[in-house]
Amino acid sequence: MTIRHSWVWLTLLILAGTLCAVLPLSAQTTNAAIVGIVTDASGGAVPNATVTATNTGTGINRVVTTNDSGAFTLAPLIPGPYEVKVTNSGFKTKVQSNITLETGATLKLDIQLEVGQVSERIEVTAAAPMMQTQEASVASVVSTSQLERIPVNGRNFTRLIVMMPGTSDIAPNQSKGGQAGLTMVSVNGQRQQDSNYTIDGVDNNMMYMSSGVGAPPMDAIQEFRVATNNSAEYGRSAGANVNLSIKSGTRDLHGSVYEYFRNDKLDANDWFRNAQKQLDPATKATRVPFRQNQYGVAVGGPVVLPKVYNGRDKTFWFASWEGYRRRRGNTTISSTPIAAWRTGDFSSFNKQIYDPLTGTQTADGIVRQPFAGNIIPKARLNAGMLYLQDTYLPLPNVAGLQTNNYVMTDPTANNRDMLVLRGDHSLGSKDTFFARYMRQRVGENAPSNFSTVRYNGTRIDSDNFGVGWNHVFGTTTVLEVKYGYNHPNNPGCDQFKNGLKRSDVLAKAGIKMFDSNALCDVMPNFSADGLFGTFAGGGGETIIDTDHQYEAKLSRMMGRHSVKFGGQYMRRAMDAFFTNPTNGSANFWASMTNTAGDASAGNSYASTLLGYPNAIARGVGIPNAQGRQNSYSAFFQDDWRATDKLTINIGVRWEGFNRPYDAQDALGNLLVTRENGQDKAQLMWAGINPLPDPVTGVAGEGPHTFGYGRTLMKNRWMNFAPRVGIAYQANQKTVVRLAFGMFFNSTFMQELNDLRKFWPYLPQQVFSPNNTGAVPDTSISDAGPSFNSTQALGGWPQDPNNRTPYSQQWNIFVQRELMQDVTLDVGYVGSANRNQVGYVGWNNALKPVAAGVANPRRFAASGFTGNLDGGSNVFASEYNAMETKITKRFSKGLSILANYTWGKVMDDQSSLPEAKYQDMFNRRADWSPASYDLRHAFKVGYVYDLPFGKGRTFGASWNRFADSLLGGWALEGIVQVQTGRPLNVTSGQDTAHTGKYIGRADVSGNPILPMEQRSIDKWFNTSAFTMPVNAYGNSGANTVRADGKVVADVSVAKKFKFMERQSVEFRGEFYNLPNVINFGNPDTNRSSATFGKITSAGSARQVQFALRYAF
Repeated sequence: MTIRHSWVWLTLLILAGTLCAVLPLSAQTTNAAIVGIVTDASGGAVPNATVTATNTGTGINRVVTTNDSGAFTLAPLIPGPYEVKVTNSGFKTKVQSNITLETGATLKLDIQLEVGQVSERIEVTAAAPMMQTQEASVASVVSTSQLERIPVNGRNFTRLIVMMPGTSDIAPNQSKGGQAGLTMVSVNGQRQQDSNYTIDGVDNNMMYMSSGVGAPPMDAIQEFRVATNNSAEYGRSAGANVNLSIKSGTRDLHGSVYEYFRNDKLDANDWFRNAQKQLDPATKATRVPFRQNQYGVAVGGPVVLPKVYNGRDKTFWFASWEGYRRRRGNTTISSTPIAAWRTGDFSSFNKQIYDPLTGTQTADGIVRQPFAGNIIPKARLNAGMLYLQDTYLPLPNVAGLQTNNYVMTDPTANNRDMLVLRGDHSLGSKDTFFARYMRQRVGENAPSNFSTVRYNGTRIDSDNFGVGWNHVFGTTTVLEVKYGYNHPNNPGCDQFKNGLKRSDVLAKAGIKMFDSNALCDVMPNFSADGLFGTFAGGGGETIIDTDHQYEAKLSRMMGRHSVKFGGQYMRRAMDAFFTNPTNGSANFWASMTNTAGDASAGNSYASTLLGYPNAIARGVGIPNAQGRQNSYSAFFQDDWRATDKLTINIGVRWEGFNRPYDAQDALGNLLVTRENGQDKAQLMWAGINPLPDPVTGVAGEGPHTFGYGRTLMKNRWMNFAPRVGIAYQANQKTVVRLAFGMFFNSTFMQELNDLRKFWPYLPQQVFSPNNTGAVPDTSISDAGPSFNSTQALGGWPQDPNNRTPYSQQWNIFVQRELMQDVTLDVGYVGSANRNQVGYVGWNNALKPVAAGVANPRRFAASGFTGNLDGGSNVFASEYNAMETKITKRFSKGLSILANYTWGKVMDDQSSLPEAKYQDMFNRRADWSPASYDLRHAFKVGYVYDLPFGKGRTFGASWNRFADSLLGGWALEGIVQVQTGRPLNVTSGQDTAHTGKYIGRADVSGNPILPMEQRSIDKWFNTSAFTMPVNAYGNSGANTVRADGKVVADVSVAKKFKFMERQSVEFRGEFYNLPNVINFGNPDTNRSSATFGKITSAGSARQVQFALRYAF
């Protein structure tokens, strides 16, 4: 669909909305609204009353008149402070001030007028009610004051989401935190990547894994709202909608300049560094160096050009810039060959080394002769591998060890720059405009294991733009039009140091197995299995998204009904460059230098120096993707105020998630059918087949789509999601809310990424060149075999009949006003989620067998004999929780947001990269607590102005010196206490011999140790787990749990005021103030030498100082 066609489509929607006399047409809204009924003293409706809402910061107002029922709706309104005035002939003017509108919220404000003259004025200054009476979603809002005052390490707003009820951030496979992006959080049992992030209603997600991408400076944020089980105008995802509003300028010039500073000399040392007395080998320092500076400016005001233009009451600007610089010592413990091994002398190795060139085939296997004295003759050492050794592998700096003998502390540099610009303009009370631009540039260089050669380079850049226009027709109808542009760019490419180039290194090493050129100028990945890991190589993928978002909104009051209708069109493009498949890899195993009858013999680094790899992988084909996707949505919503106490929300949303396609038609897939009681697999491709079909041997054929079109997957159009909510105000202090909704998840570009890497366009040729005979036939210095399609399916196929993932969500809450400015919410939240996406072993054998017994793969009859993992949306999850929340609005110097969640998430796969499943034909055995399950979580955020100093309870008469010393202090902080995450205990091996590399262990007895028996050397009962024999493990998934977490972050702030509206604030922020040890996860691999042990801990106490000037 072209842009022109999209506008035609939107115009038709608007016309349809006008004919139906209907309301909003938006996907995600950051605006607020005020609704109410105007009555006289007897309770009768007052029609034709004029209701005016004025933003006290900008002076911009919205004017409506009440209908025959006395009802009114003031929308859309920018979140912020407001005053509402109601006038009508024969009645006194009523003014309600001290109103604060939150992002995405609807405030109920009923007004009762008194008989009198319009010139008579009644002012109500009490704060507006806190009760949520107009809709039943589960939502929390973080205000400007909380953003500015609650201590947040790194000052990334998404870390405050974790402080809300029903949230969990403990699944590391799904997290992408730090200054390079958003902290991904599970909300109310949904997967972390299922949340939807918007800024001023504009999409702020990266399509590749549906994750948030840009975090504006906290000083630029007005507030943000996190909500689930929303009305029909919210969509795209089944998780939380995180709607963020950027500040706008006001009639007066306001702003701030700030600097936040951290230094390792202020922090407590890492627990394990202290316990193990770790010293940097070069500096002998006990601490890892750390420097962090975060500084910026945020300013807003009216547009005033002396003698040219005065926009004090109609045109406003806001600008914010923030810089972030972090230099952190990154300590790694690696393994590098000792001096003797580097020359072929393995005499110190405690196992025999055998000569692979002496092998003879016997009934027992390959028998080889040992190297005399475990020393490889120098003439036998591969010159290429010696060159790579001398280039990449330094000598050990820890004496006496053959492994874990190299400790390195090298700086990790993280730079971030963020610019935010916003403008607002009002043409009276009928038309308002806004435009906002956000630019983020993030770069990080982290050392590799041996940083003398390369960096691990990461960049996440983004540009986000939005523009909107609101127009009021009469007094009951509003049109909103919005355009959004989102452009995240993630050029992930590792970098050589010291001027090295891939082509030069390969040429000097004489290695012909790999192409001399690659997308990233780094080496193939070489590894000595079990000893030195990856000692050369690099990679990364470049992902560039470009999204265009078009939407509009019509709104109209119809008696007591506020009816909404709308839609959205999004045009998405993802351009990706795949480095890892084209880089190639070589893996050397100890089996090349062992012998029959002595399988434990051999040394993988001896095999490396001899130059005989066991496995080679190299990419062939087109190394880039041009993903494209069109998506559509439409909704209808009726918010019916049935009585003064009862509001009913009814809506339905349609999601049209078109499957993504590749502009080059370079997609491949696998179609599975069942014939004669047997599964059959057939290759699919969208364009011209450039490689020989591994079954037929034919190349150059046209598309083989089997009726699925160029996407090679079936589009699902019947995604209708009903929503219903009820809010009943039993009395002035009690509200009961209940809701049910269905939500669909958008189709990730991850699907296209997987199909793009599948045969025949970018397969990875994987072959084992040395395992076919008694003597190796291929050296790393050889050119290698020609391309063979049967070795090169690669990638991850997707089930062409995948259905749209969806979630059914329900909740019931009771809200009670305990006292003025204090409310209590108690409720139950539940969901059932189906068709969730995950990966399984498509071509695993059907049943376990003994080692050495032939075990045909599932698709063996179709000619496919290797491992093949693919995507299917056959997974499910369920969530049930009790959630409680106490909210104290800021008054008398104190605000509190406290909550407790008692919940449970069950599923059979928790995230896309997770390998929780064991037997794809028995997924019931995988049903267990989700990897992000939190049973108990208690969280508190608070702001407390100590009652000392001028304007406070004590010290009102203090002189200036006493007040500057003792007055104006504040305490702010958060407390978080939660139980640990579930962990999966694996065997570390394919004990069932089905092609599933890692299964679970067997368990007998209770694997959970009492708290008093747990230690970092034995966190759970390791003796309860044993290795399965020719079978899958009998243990369930996620049978043990990690340590819980205790967080207590505190800030102490002192504000020095001078002149009328200027101040300087000093802040001391203490993260993990009591220095609690939050241990990391224990090793859960039954085959590991550290099984059951904990070798890491969370951050020790960290201290940050800040200085802020505000005006």
